[in-house]
Amino acid sequence: MAPLRTPLLQLAALVVLLAPISARAMPLRVGVPIDQPPCSEGSSSGGYRGWAYDTWGSIADHLDRDQLLVPLDSLEAGLQGLETNALDVLATCLTNTPGRAARIDLSLPIREDSLRLIQKRSVTPLQVTLAVVSNQVLIGSLMLLVGLSCLTAVLLQVAERNHQAVSPPPTWPQLLRQLLQNTGSLIIGSGIHSLGSRSASILIWTSFGLIRLVIAAFVTASLTTWLINKDEAGPRFQLPSRTARVVSANDRIGVIQNHAAEEILRAAELSTGTQFKHLRRYSNLTALAQAVARDEVRFGVVDSQEAMALTSQRPWQQMLTVNEARKAYFSFSQSFGFNPRLPQATQRQINQGISRHRLQQALLESVNSTSEP
Repeated sequence: MAPLRTPLLQLAALVVLLAPISARAMPLRVGVPIDQPPCSEGSSSGGYRGWAYDTWGSIADHLDRDQLLVPLDSLEAGLQGLETNALDVLATCLTNTPGRAARIDLSLPIREDSLRLIQKRSVTPLQVTLAVVSNQVLIGSLMLLVGLSCLTAVLLQVAERNHQAVSPPPTWPQLLRQLLQNTGSLIIGSGIHSLGSRSASILIWTSFGLIRLVIAAFVTASLTTWLINKDEAGPRFQLPSRTARVVSANDRIGVIQNHAAEEILRAAELSTGTQFKHLRRYSNLTALAQAVARDEVRFGVVDSQEAMALTSQRPWQQMLTVNEARKAYFSFSQSFGFNPRLPQATQRQINQGISRHRLQQALLESVNSTSEP
């Protein structure tokens, strides 16, 4: 074959020869959302963390391309970056839903996960009673009431003695009995002042009055508990769950904006023909937890890792609970996001790394479980 003599043809041949080298030299643009705990989080200056980011780090060590990490303020920014060819990979946990699969490519599952319900801890009558007893303002008011009652009882005795004829001064037991009668009459209000003069009968009926107060307080606490924990009325239908969790269409449910939970609940609406009338969206996990704690929403829908991270932190572990009495378990897989223009060879190499990583994790868990006593 005759050698190329035209400079233009020589330049074209050089470009063709150097194209694979330049492709290999171009770094892989990896987006890391910094507001998606516990999948991926960090700061705009670096210092990333999260289990999905750690998984990507172990896989990226086996790739033959350099990587350029790009911090992202939101998950939606990462999805748009994949669509507009600004990113090659989105290193966070993405649920494989029809809405996302239509926009971007998804890797093999990096793990199987589940959605769970978080809710405010149920209130019991004992908790209501203890909350009342521990209220310092209420205790102070009761002590003031008892003090005023005792003072009034003493004044009543003095007034009664002034209106009576001169008689021998009463003994200390008589004074104590009269004080108990007047105080009990003021506090309990059970006609105790009309009882006989026997001290035993006065003590018995005073005890009955106090028991009546305790029972009334417990009934009031039970009614308050029922009102606090009262379920919402409305048509009910079952969500895709491994348990018989039935959710009311009128339940106030909160989700994180652009979270997979929102898509799953929307899919449940389409499959049942019923709408969640009070579905609210929040910017992040903390805002959702605050809404559940303040009773803005009855349930919060998060994945299991978010629920674990939430209930292990104060003050949420005292205020919130996961699947207490109302279990829900929504299975789904989580993956990395791919730019649809990313070469198939690179996608295949990343998927092989995911398979290798999951196998290593499974073997490690198996070894740890067998080594435990």
